Amino acid sequence: MINDFFLVLYWWFLVFVIGLIFFPLTRKILGGFFDQGYAFTKTVGILIVTYFVWILGSFNLAPFTFATIIALLILSVIINLLVLKTSDNSLLRKKLPLFFLEEILFFVILLFWSFIRGYQPDIQGLEKFMDFGFVNSILRSRFFPPLDLWLSGKTINYYYF
Repeated sequence: MINDFFLVLYWWFLVFVIGLIFFPLTRKILGGFFDQGYAFTKTVGILIVTYFVWILGSFNLAPFTFATIIALLILSVIINLLVLKTSDNSLLRKKLPLFFLEEILFFVILLFWSFIRGYQPDIQGLEKFMDFGFVNSILRSRFFPPLDLWLSGKTINYYYF
């Protein structure tokens, strides 16, 4: 149980770092929100990184590897630091308690949902076997589209992303 908690903590930390990286860009886009878009930073960060990994892999410009993801994250840090330099940061100190509250809320919900899923981690149900197969096929591919798990030599057509 303690090991599972540390795994959840690890995933929260990774998503938190992605959120921190993309906060300046999210703030630029969603700055009109009361929290300056902080609640959406994780979603925006994951969407941007995964979309560009997919585009680069689909056009055979970069393989689908851990190194490509890290390179895109480093590029994202550079771009977001440039965006941060051009923005007004005077209101950020006043919003820190709100950011802290949102992080606690996100962590508690993540912990709760991990606890719930921990009681039934089985691959049961209609589509979970196919999802498991698709994920494994994607993880074995260097470029997109990945190979189809049912048709040898063919690729998964539209539904793998």
